[in-house]
Amino acid sequence: MSELLSQIRMQRQDPAPKEMERYAMDPAMQEEIKQFMLMEQNGLSQLTDVVQADLNNVAIMKEELARMLQGSN
Repeated sequence: MSELLSQIRMQRQDPAPKEMERYAMDPAMQEEIKQFMLMEQNGLSQLTDVVQADLNNVAIMKEELARMLQGSN
């Protein structure tokens, strides 16, 4: 992300009085950042799915272990 941000071509516009500075961004760079962020969002979604599946598997293992321990008593 820092590499993408370092490539952003920003141009200062004259700020109006009592307004914060504004910047214009190259439309091609905006699209590139948008695509990168979509890829990041998809990756995080997949990671969340994996973690959720792992948590479900841990719950199953915990239940089975409890049954095994009860059966040995």
